[in-house]
Amino acid sequence: MMILGMTLGHCTRYVAKPLPVLVDDAKWPTFKASVSQLELPALKKVKLDATQPWNMLTVAVLAVLHNPELESAAQAEQVAEAEAFSAGLLPDPQVQAGRERAMGRSTQGYQYGLGFDTGVWLEHDSVHRAAEAHFNQIRLDRYWQQWQVIAAAEQAFVQQVYAEQRLHSLESFLNQLHQWELYALQQEKQGLLRDDQLHHLHMLKASMERLRQSAELASEQGQVTLHTLLGLDPGVPVRLSGFPEYYPEAIHEAQSHLERLSQIRPDLRALQQGYKSQEERVRQAVLAQFPSVGVMLTRSRDVYEPVNALGLELQFSLPVLSGQQGVLATQKASRAQLYKEYERRVRQADFDVKALLQRLQILNRQLQQQQTELQRQTRYRMEIESAMQRNDAGIESVVEARNDEESMFLEREQTLRDRAVQTIALQLLTGSGVFAPEEHIVTHR
Repeated sequence: MMILGMTLGHCTRYVAKPLPVLVDDAKWPTFKASVSQLELPALKKVKLDATQPWNMLTVAVLAVLHNPELESAAQAEQVAEAEAFSAGLLPDPQVQAGRERAMGRSTQGYQYGLGFDTGVWLEHDSVHRAAEAHFNQIRLDRYWQQWQVIAAAEQAFVQQVYAEQRLHSLESFLNQLHQWELYALQQEKQGLLRDDQLHHLHMLKASMERLRQSAELASEQGQVTLHTLLGLDPGVPVRLSGFPEYYPEAIHEAQSHLERLSQIRPDLRALQQGYKSQEERVRQAVLAQFPSVGVMLTRSRDVYEPVNALGLELQFSLPVLSGQQGVLATQKASRAQLYKEYERRVRQADFDVKALLQRLQILNRQLQQQQTELQRQTRYRMEIESAMQRNDAGIESVVEARNDEESMFLEREQTLRDRAVQTIALQLLTGSGVFAPEEHIVTHR
């Protein structure tokens, strides 16, 4: 009874934790959170400054610090850690005690003993190792989710910067079209411009206005996406810096990581831990086939004859009809499934990286061609404007040249956006760039 009382005294009491009536979903960045605890080395050196426009690294830091999905993943990791701790605890011994009195006599008897189940002890190490490997898998899954959130935030950054630049360019072109429209109306009054030419200018202006409205909607949607990824209240103003510079070294760095993806990528490492956990479950199922032996050391005294006795009790469980063969077959099948899944994921990772590298090469060639055509069109537009000032060309020629230049400019900007987005995806899949370890950080990112 004393041992039982001491055991109960060390038990944790139940404390209720009711759900809140109202949940405040507004979450403002404090800019005072320490970045030294971040797992990615490149993010530890970022200085948060609310007074300056945010660059891509700042957006990545805020995504890690405030994204609600990462907070949920951290809670799941804590649950897995608690399960691993629980699996590591040694099995509890079994204590039995009893006291009896003979009817009609004053003689009293008693019995007490201490025992344990050898089968549970035999499987304990396998259960513990399986739980630890599962915890490592959950931790790496959370780490991979962090990588994905960072990549999504950086890609949303690029998309938003492009949307804002496109909107600004279209608004500037519309202002210029408005000035040309006023000039064309004066020419029409003087009989220097035909009605169809003026109508063409009106139609072009209306078309550009529709593009501007679409760009405005895209910019607004980009703001919503950024606020969601960063866990910000919709009223928090977000000011972004321009496009990140492109460095060809990103491709070479990714290529150098191609042969080590299974040691770099958290998702592939998580699969390795999941397979390790399943290996231990197979081992546990093998051990469970053997008979479980319960050992009980007892001391007793008879109620009729006051004779003290020491005893040893053995209890055997014969797992003949317990279905352990079926459990073992299931665990082996699960292990074979994980083995094939790991092979498939490694092959898919290699394929995805090679496809991205080829896509970036195409985008680089496309960008060079667009840059050359844009420069040629800019020179042509300037020549036409000079000719109009000498009355050697009409305003419709200038408007057409300027419209072609604007279209080429927007196409080039879209290619720049696509290349930046694909570069972020490449760095995510190869553990380079912001995802690189300390010795591989590209400081000019």
